[in-house]
Amino acid sequence: MMQDVLARMDNDTLDVAVALASVPDQIRGYGPVKADSVAIAEKKKAELLDAFRSPGAENARIMAAQ
Repeated sequence: MMQDVLARMDNDTLDVAVALASVPDQIRGYGPVKADSVAIAEKKKAELLDAFRSPGAENARIMAAQ
């Protein structure tokens, strides 16, 4: 996934690319706590990928800031 992001990254999508790269850092804990963290991270990753692939740079910046 990150290879595709890096290949398509430009100034308008840089913030979202950085946010995508930091998603794994949000996974913490063990057992059910980790499972919850993974679910949240997967949802965030999907939202960020959608924002990255959208043509609107402003949309990408808003998603990266969240």
